[in-house]
Amino acid sequence: MKPNNIMDVDWEILKSKYPNNLDEVIDKINENYPVQYLIGYVDFYNTRINVDERALIPRYETEELVSKVIDRIKGYKQPKVIDLGCGSGCIAIAIQKSINSYVDALDISEGAITLAKENALLNKVDINFINKSIEDVSLDGYDVIVSNPPYVDYNEEVGIETKYE
Repeated sequence: MKPNNIMDVDWEILKSKYPNNLDEVIDKINENYPVQYLIGYVDFYNTRINVDERALIPRYETEELVSKVIDRIKGYKQPKVIDLGCGSGCIAIAIQKSINSYVDALDISEGAITLAKENALLNKVDINFINKSIEDVSLDGYDVIVSNPPYVDYNEEVGIETKYE
């Protein structure tokens, strides 16, 4: 039986993806495991972004950020952009797909960089990925510096709905 806290479209995807494991899926959903991780992807700014526990799930608010950045740099001729803390790569990918630009994407997490590279390949964009800390990279020469880092300290208590991210 479909859990109350899940949209019909997501339920249909899960039923087709896990036809023999629906009880296990329902248990995970009831434990607040992200539906997006179970589905394996999200639609983000006209792109498909694969998601899993290597990076945070892209949020609607991040699409708003991307939209504002794109509006702001429309007049630039091939701007040089860096996305700090790129996670799944959603921001860098959406910018690259929307504007002729040179994009670097930086993250300290090797797992996140690997996921972001997979997403760039999936979306057929050319992005330079950098697996370093922000302290180890010069920001000179960039026209645009964009970032939407996690707002939570590793030691900070988080709500039950985000404990798996």
